[in-house]
Amino acid sequence: MTDRTSDPPRDPHRLAALRRLELLDTPAQAAFDRLTRLATTILDAPVALASLVDEDRQFFASCVGLPEPWASARETPLSHSFCQHTMVAGAPLVIPDARAHPLVRDNLAIPDLGVVAYLGIPLVTPDGQPLGAFCVIDHRPREWTAREIALLTDLAASVLTEIELRATAREAAALAEERDRLLAREQATRAAAEADRARLRQVVDALPEAVTICDAAGRFILSNRAVVDLLGVDPVGQLMPLDDPGSYEGYGARRLDGSPYPSRELPMQRSFLEGVAVLGERAIFRNAATGRDVPCLINSVPLRDAAGAPAGALAVFQDITALQELDRDREAFLSAVAHDLKTPLTNIQGQAQLAQRQLDRLALPEGARLAERLRGILTATARATALVDEQMDVMRAQSGESLALDRRPADLVALARRVVAEQGQTAPRHRLRLEAAPADLVGDVDADRLARVITNLLSNAVKYSPDGGDVTVRLAREEGAGGPWAVLTVADRGLGIPAADLPRIGERFHRGGNVAGRIDGTGLGLAGARQIVAAHGGTLDLASTEGVGTTATVRLPLAMSAVAGVNGWRTRRQDA
Repeated sequence: MTDRTSDPPRDPHRLAALRRLELLDTPAQAAFDRLTRLATTILDAPVALASLVDEDRQFFASCVGLPEPWASARETPLSHSFCQHTMVAGAPLVIPDARAHPLVRDNLAIPDLGVVAYLGIPLVTPDGQPLGAFCVIDHRPREWTAREIALLTDLAASVLTEIELRATAREAAALAEERDRLLAREQATRAAAEADRARLRQVVDALPEAVTICDAAGRFILSNRAVVDLLGVDPVGQLMPLDDPGSYEGYGARRLDGSPYPSRELPMQRSFLEGVAVLGERAIFRNAATGRDVPCLINSVPLRDAAGAPAGALAVFQDITALQELDRDREAFLSAVAHDLKTPLTNIQGQAQLAQRQLDRLALPEGARLAERLRGILTATARATALVDEQMDVMRAQSGESLALDRRPADLVALARRVVAEQGQTAPRHRLRLEAAPADLVGDVDADRLARVITNLLSNAVKYSPDGGDVTVRLAREEGAGGPWAVLTVADRGLGIPAADLPRIGERFHRGGNVAGRIDGTGLGLAGARQIVAAHGGTLDLASTEGVGTTATVRLPLAMSAVAGVNGWRTRRQDA
């Protein structure tokens, strides 16, 4: 079997180029016929052909002087083709007498078409693909002159120009057709989008809440009248600021505590950047027209394209001024309840301690069991008291009241050892270890509140390591500007915190998305710990990677002179 890729007439690349021209099996073309007639006249030859060599035949785009039936068929098999040799040679083929020429003397065109003298010029595309040949034929022997070869070469160039013009016109027509099709589709899409937007506007305009929609670039594309009333300006056409850490300055957004709200953390921004729903966020907006502060509850959901990628977001803003009043009333009520709970808890704790001392003086058979139960009561009441104290501290912070610390010299190593021992009794599946250097570390601190911080961090480490494992507490001393510092770390190998939640961990009631609904909690513990550490002039740093674990680091000045200028809270990824 012959390898067709090595056979020039059957080369697949050449044949593909030939078929793209769409000249095979076409009706006679006047432009090509003019050139073949001109060739017969100028060169005084009875036959002229514009031949396109196909896989097993040659097709004549034009032919003058061929006998029948070849003239009507406008093609011959390759057994009757001289032009295939011209195409393969890639240069003029000059044959004075075909009957004596070794290349073609056995070709059937000699007896069947009367070919004796032949002069052919190859037709080659600008990118080098040979198509066939332009030739003249005489029925008698003939010596072709250099002038005749030059004339036929010029005519062949005109044939190629006509071929290229037809290809260009056909491509232009195809492009115009494709342009018209795309334009029609774009117009239909735009009309459908406008209709959808009109229907959507009817819906959002009927809503009492402020509703706004942005596209994937962060540009507001639709807002109802309530949004204009809320912001004092119409945001449609404006871009939401995307670059950190710039605040949402155009609309005066800030958190309820008054701190700037970085634009990437705004619910709507996070929705279209991260493609996640953000529900129940709270922020304050400054109305540009009235200057009035409006506290809002924000719910936002991402809008996705056909491929499921985030394409924008829809947000609903609800004025919660009235709800804030209810919040203040609720917090005042909870504060009163917490205060009232302290009395019975203190009484229970005192009675249990008295019973424990009396039990120690009596040699009762059940003494050990009763002592264990009393220790459980004391532990439970201490935990309940700590929770009440924690709630009262949070309430003070919400009302803007600073903590009044009871600072006294305390051995932080002994304090940590006691808390670790207490927590170890309630965490049988975990190994709680304390590593301290030096053996004692004295600081001027509120020992009860600091014990609550360590308890919260240990409790979280145990809670969010549901499969058990090591929880390590380390205490060390550092020398820094302004004096010595105590550095306490609590490290676990638990669930870790998702990167998207890490910046907000420590905010009141906020919990990681991987534990909310699965593991009980209030989101108050870290908020309270943050408050206590900040009141001491220290920092609380959370480093975490989801699925790897979390390390909480508390840095506290051992002397009050080191307190100035510390903000009290940082979070970062564990591998940052």
